[in-house]
Amino acid sequence: MSNEQIFAERLTRINHTAKKVARAQKPVRTRSFASVLVIPMMLTCFMAGGIVFAWELLERPTGNPIEFANNLTAKVMSN
Repeated sequence: MSNEQIFAERLTRINHTAKKVARAQKPVRTRSFASVLVIPMMLTCFMAGGIVFAWELLERPTGNPIEFANNLTAKVMSN
C-alpha cells in the first residue's frame, strides 16, 4: 500500500467519524415553558406576597398594598 492510499483511507475514517459525531450532537435548546411563563409568574407572586407581608407588618400604613408598593417605588426612583 502506498502512502497516498493509507492517507486516503485515514481521511475516509476521519470524515466518517466526524459525520457520526455531528449526528450525535444535541440540537441547541430553545427557551423552555418554565423560563418563558412559570418563572416570571413565580417572581411576580413572591414579590406581591412580600409587599402584602410588609404592608401587614407595618400595620397597613396605606389603604391597600398596591398603594404601598407605589409609594415604595416612588421613594426608590426618587433617590
